[in-house]
Amino acid sequence: MKRYPIDESLGKLANFLPPFNRFVATMGKIFMPNVPFYLKRATVHFRSIRFKGQNPFNVYVVYPSGDTDQPRACYLYLHGGGFAYKANGSQIAQFLTTIKELNIVGILIDYSVLKPYSIPNQQIVKAFDYLYENADLLHIDKEHIAVGGDSAGGYLAADLTRLRWDQIKAMVLCFPVLDPSLSTESMKTFLDTPLWNGKNNKKMWGMYGQGNPDLTNFLNLVDYSRFPPAYIEACEFDCLRDEAIVFKDKLIRAGCSVAYRFIEGAMHGYDTMKCSPLTKKSIEARIEFLRSGL
Repeated sequence: MKRYPIDESLGKLANFLPPFNRFVATMGKIFMPNVPFYLKRATVHFRSIRFKGQNPFNVYVVYPSGDTDQPRACYLYLHGGGFAYKANGSQIAQFLTTIKELNIVGILIDYSVLKPYSIPNQQIVKAFDYLYENADLLHIDKEHIAVGGDSAGGYLAADLTRLRWDQIKAMVLCFPVLDPSLSTESMKTFLDTPLWNGKNNKKMWGMYGQGNPDLTNFLNLVDYSRFPPAYIEACEFDCLRDEAIVFKDKLIRAGCSVAYRFIEGAMHGYDTMKCSPLTKKSIEARIEFLRSGL
């Protein structure tokens, strides 16, 4: 693996390149702790909603305090993981920090992984529609809902926002997956970067897309003007870097309000290192964007 001038505060992550394949992801699905494990450890109040069917999944409505009767703004978060891994502790911790800081309702959709397009996408739309229709029961202010996601979760968040643009107040995309064509310069250049790279990204689309011609390529969307205000984050040494930049530029040209941050010295998933100043500044920026948007 080539050495990149990655920020020293990211420590051992700068040399960490975990394998990505269906077997490893399956083992992770079996042995990784589930969402309730993390929420119970965080001692937050939450509700679990089970959606049955051929591909059952759970949705967790999380309240930052014991007071669940007052309608609050809402942040729906979709975790990354290459459409193959469940949410990890770092992702959930950042999600909890966000809703506690803003004193809002949080939504975690534990969508199906290791499934082809567009099963997770359909699950997320189904869950969103249920939450929106039952906002009063869940004490959600449906006039103030934001959607966010990182990496593959960014793709799912963008897709939900594309379909329910008139019901979503703001969108947060952190180093998002957006382009299944694998044609950007950064995708061709960063083939051995730590944590994630172009080779893994190609495997991911092979597993998730499976050659599906209906797969949404967000860089080829015709109508960007319907997207709400967006926060977009790109990392210097990330194969997905250029996808985020192109998407950001197209949103701006369409007249959308965009808060953009380019993280120098960072690779994909850098915010796993919670003690890094880069991570701390980014979390603050994401929270401030949501504060202004909600």
